[in-house]
Amino acid sequence: MSRSQIESYLRPHGPNEAWEVLGRGDASVRVVSGGTDLTIACPPEVTTLVDVSEALAAGIELTDDGLTIGAMATLTAMIEDPHVAGWATGVIAEMLADVGSPLLRNTCTIGGHLARGKLSD
Repeated sequence: MSRSQIESYLRPHGPNEAWEVLGRGDASVRVVSGGTDLTIACPPEVTTLVDVSEALAAGIELTDDGLTIGAMATLTAMIEDPHVAGWATGVIAEMLADVGSPLLRNTCTIGGHLARGKLSD
């Protein structure tokens, strides 16, 4: 990514505000949650970054309906959360501990990882 290619950095404060920008389907706009993919390889057509870190939930909670994990929850937060550790006999937390490095897990969000649209880990 060339720093000169980015013309706008937006930080919406809620999901509706984020959707106003992202719902247009403009190829020049990309979501930033943890930003790990974009720091490695940002497509040349991208000129606007939309930071959704304040717009989406990061919490993890166990409810009567199941386990709820916010899109902005980092992989480290999921590994360290007692609800995730106890869910599905601990396989989720064990699997996440094998993803990337500790630095990556501290930055990578579950929403960003799922939204990237690529199979990995």
